Amino acid sequence: MELIMAANEIIQQEQEFVNEALAARESRRADRDSGKVSLVGALANPINLMAGDRPPRLSDLGDKNEDVCFGKVMKQEDEEYYIGKFAIHNSKSELLVSSWKSEIGALFYQSTIKKPLGLIGKCRILFDKPNHVHDVEETLYRDLQSKIQNLTRNPITDVSDAVLDELEKGSSGSLKEIIKTIHASQYEIISAKRGGLHVIQGAPGTGKTVVGVHRASWLLFPGNDKDLKPEKTLFVGPNMAFIRYIENVIPNLGDENIVHKDLSKLGPAIIVSSEESRQVAKIKGDPRMKTLLLNAVKDRLKFPDQEVIFNAPGRIRPISLSASDISSKMRQLLEEGRLAYSGLRSNFRAWLLNGVNSILRESFENENKSSRATPFLRESDIEALTERMWPSLSPASFLRDFYASQSRIVNAAKDMDFQVKELMLLERKPASQIAKEAWTVADVALLDFLENHIHGTDPSTQFDYIIVDEAQDMTPMQLESIRRRSASGDILLMGDLAQATGPWIYSSWNAIADYVNKPIERMDELEFGYRVPKQVFAYASKVLSHINPGLRIPRIVRDVAQSPVVKIAADHQELLDLVIKDLKEFIGNSAHVGLIVGDEQVDSLTEVLGNAGIKFSLLENDHPAEGINIVPVSRQKGLEFDDVILLEPQQIIDIPEIGLKHLYVAVTRSLRGLTIYATQGLPIHLLEESAVTEVFDFNSKIADLDGVAEPIEEAKGFAEAKRDIEGYLRLKGLTLREFVSKIRNFGEED
Repeated sequence: MELIMAANEIIQQEQEFVNEALAARESRRADRDSGKVSLVGALANPINLMAGDRPPRLSDLGDKNEDVCFGKVMKQEDEEYYIGKFAIHNSKSELLVSSWKSEIGALFYQSTIKKPLGLIGKCRILFDKPNHVHDVEETLYRDLQSKIQNLTRNPITDVSDAVLDELEKGSSGSLKEIIKTIHASQYEIISAKRGGLHVIQGAPGTGKTVVGVHRASWLLFPGNDKDLKPEKTLFVGPNMAFIRYIENVIPNLGDENIVHKDLSKLGPAIIVSSEESRQVAKIKGDPRMKTLLLNAVKDRLKFPDQEVIFNAPGRIRPISLSASDISSKMRQLLEEGRLAYSGLRSNFRAWLLNGVNSILRESFENENKSSRATPFLRESDIEALTERMWPSLSPASFLRDFYASQSRIVNAAKDMDFQVKELMLLERKPASQIAKEAWTVADVALLDFLENHIHGTDPSTQFDYIIVDEAQDMTPMQLESIRRRSASGDILLMGDLAQATGPWIYSSWNAIADYVNKPIERMDELEFGYRVPKQVFAYASKVLSHINPGLRIPRIVRDVAQSPVVKIAADHQELLDLVIKDLKEFIGNSAHVGLIVGDEQVDSLTEVLGNAGIKFSLLENDHPAEGINIVPVSRQKGLEFDDVILLEPQQIIDIPEIGLKHLYVAVTRSLRGLTIYATQGLPIHLLEESAVTEVFDFNSKIADLDGVAEPIEEAKGFAEAKRDIEGYLRLKGLTLREFVSKIRNFGEED
């Protein structure tokens, strides 16, 4: 598309509007702070729902330093609508800026040269500091058809230079400003109607999290989904660091009541304080655990094999109760199974009470025929009797006792296909007190299952819409927790099968859907990668080829100046000295640096950096901080940094089963630069690629062809030829090296 950079007078015109909108917003903020609300203007003006107009909430003001808008659409020469994160009204309640979630906002994202949607054009407003207009990028649809042949960027991607410029500003450590970089293909998914199980597959940098967060916000906008409420919308992330990374975004979009949890919070209120091996987590996540736990719960019931003697309060002689009648009733209740364990227990206690009172009544009448008063026991009187046969259970105490008893584990597994070594993995010595039990994330899903089985489903824990990020890492038991929390079956699963590093590895999204017990109603694959730059992804794609050569690589549309850098040290001490030296240079030059290491390296690295006087943050449960972040490889999912430093990739590759996938995730956390430090050389497949990732220089690469660059450069129109070649290579998805190699091979074949 043609980009027409604004002249000074146009910039000034846009600045005047920004000033007007800013003054209106801050006036409303002052009214809010003072408690003053103007109702006169609101009553005097009708509401334009199409433009996103609605009775404004005073909380929908955003931050003081937030840009009031980021673009506008033009229907006619004199009819234009500005788009921002929030709607802005003036003192007369006239709409100045429409919300990105409105129908006007949809036009901004979805209109293209091929589908103008009634617009004559649109533009992006560029700021060099908050609310200070730096430039304007206009797209005039009516002028483009005759000039389409001059494009150098792939028109299918339709990724604006303004979007790429926004990404070049670097990471803020959160997704606050990502609204400006939403692409049309993402918006189509964001604004789709909900219904059933929806899956989004996307490689690193394609914007899965962006889509999920903004989809929730879009659905909750008035008029988009009238039945959905924020408190009935759940966003699930893999860990607390990820949740804290995005939790500021949701209120920032005006949806502060959306519920967000990590996997450790999808169950009873316990504290996750321990970790366990991948093998143990895998067996705890196995769907067979459902039957095993159900058997273990049933094993706690005591079916009497002889008469039950009960000493009723106030009675001298004990009462005998039939063992066969009691056992028969217990089995009947279990077979009916309409209630949870505790509900069945209550019914059993009521049945016992009626039986005991019937016996007492008959005995009393025989002994005291003249008396009208009859003895009557309450449920509390037979609680101890009930407990002898149908004990009360709590999920935490039950699971703690289950892990501590080899006999209970083995008995529950009778007639199941568990191997003995699998069952032995479940054994665990209990803590001295239940409050000190060392629970793990995998335990949470089992506790949640037991909570549901013992106490039943609490409607307050169910949601009408659930969004799950990094779903490929969830175990079947964790997916079961998601399924039970869905009141409507409307679930969005997001992830990337190539990044699967959880205990369970799935062959397809259909395999994951099976554990949610829902068919996939809609499947979207994010095609464009516009956050991870080409230079970094070219490196990552080689790792991906070792994971699964058949996996689809996204179309990368973003370039950066530098290619990945590989630094080899003779030994570990030399490597650390080199890292410390380079980190001192990073300080002040990069807002957010992710220093990704194997989990076992974290303690020693923090000590080394501390002794060297380098300030850093250790990312465990917190979101990335400004500056240097030490990131254990197990906690890197979903995060992004301006620059990534990767230490000893071989140690990451050596992680059993999932090492390559961890490495793939690690190298794709970068928005700009990637530096790899290693001792004794790189793994072969990375060593080969290290030669490919040098800085790209068009002229020097062409000069490799026996000096043919000089006559080409002297020829008339070289700049145009260079531009056309670059555009052609992007269309074909080729790197310059691949192109040069093809030319060489062609010459050799001749």
